[in-house]
Amino acid sequence: MELSEVRAQYVGTSGETIVIPFVVTNRGNAEDAFQLTSTLPPSFQPAFFHDVEGTGHIRAEEPSVTETPRLGIGQKARFVLRARVPVEMSDGFAQAFEIKATSRFDPSVSQAAPATLVASAPSLRGTLLVDRTSVKPGDSLSYTLSLTNAGSVEQKATPKETLAITLVRSPIGTPRSHRIILRGLGLRRLRHTVIRPNTPQVKGLVHKLAYLLEVREAGSPMKLHDLKPAPGARRRPKRVGRGIGSGHGKTATRGHKGLKARSGGGKRPGFEGGQMPLTRRVPKRGFTNIFTQEWAVVNLRDLNRLEGVQEVTPQVLAQAGLVRGRGAKIKVLAEGSLSRAVRVQAHRFSKGAIAKIQAAGGMVEVLDGA
Repeated sequence: MELSEVRAQYVGTSGETIVIPFVVTNRGNAEDAFQLTSTLPPSFQPAFFHDVEGTGHIRAEEPSVTETPRLGIGQKARFVLRARVPVEMSDGFAQAFEIKATSRFDPSVSQAAPATLVASAPSLRGTLLVDRTSVKPGDSLSYTLSLTNAGSVEQKATPKETLAITLVRSPIGTPRSHRIILRGLGLRRLRHTVIRPNTPQVKGLVHKLAYLLEVREAGSPMKLHDLKPAPGARRRPKRVGRGIGSGHGKTATRGHKGLKARSGGGKRPGFEGGQMPLTRRVPKRGFTNIFTQEWAVVNLRDLNRLEGVQEVTPQVLAQAGLVRGRGAKIKVLAEGSLSRAVRVQAHRFSKGAIAKIQAAGGMVEVLDGA
């Protein structure tokens, strides 16, 4: 069983009757009814009422209840707890209490929802100003009395003025009257959200379409329990082999005999019904050598672009953008000429490149792993 929609704190003016709505849901595995109790003292005159319309208000002729109607598995019922804040409660006094639902058939199954009721009583502070300057014997005395309310009556917690209503299920197949209500609320498509005033009339309409709608107070921050997958994003897997009463037939959706009815049956990848498959029709030529070595070629004319560099290394060439590829080795060719003396490090050199580098006064260093 589950108790929900109970806030942590309620504020009421001294002498005022407040109404606390809540929902009881049967999460068990059998039909049950639940006894409703509260820990409010008798001075609060607590009483439970069945909220049939889901508006959070009590009808004049509605009798009080002590237990829920019989709830099936997954069913829920709305109730309200009416209590009167005693006049003698001082401003800011907090009364902690619990709303408790106990299984009628198994007293060990129960749940309590804690809450606090805070009294908001008026606290008047006054000043008396007497005019004594112009008083003579036989004259009447005039005075001024100023009163200020220092209490927290105006800080009473009020519900949000608007509701954010979202259509989360398709209305296809629903009664025509329900579709008319949806159009009246302004909902036209799935995941469409409208803002409507938080009035008893709107709440009554929303309660009637609770299986189609998702409602929250407009402007309220999103909570963790508001996060859920989009409708249709998570679907139950199809369970086969459960007999003809499951709706999937005697043969578990496989039909009678044939390739697809056999265990492990079905065509293999690339099978085209017996004709010559595409992988055999296209011509083949050559192969890809997986042991080939990639070489990055650098010419002598490219080394002239490295101004001010006395030692050319693979790291310098990579930073200058002359070679690409992490695993590529460097080979220096003799195309172009070298105008200055530099020390060049590479994995291979052509004979012409070695001659031109040495002729310009430079040096050649062959790296290992060539």
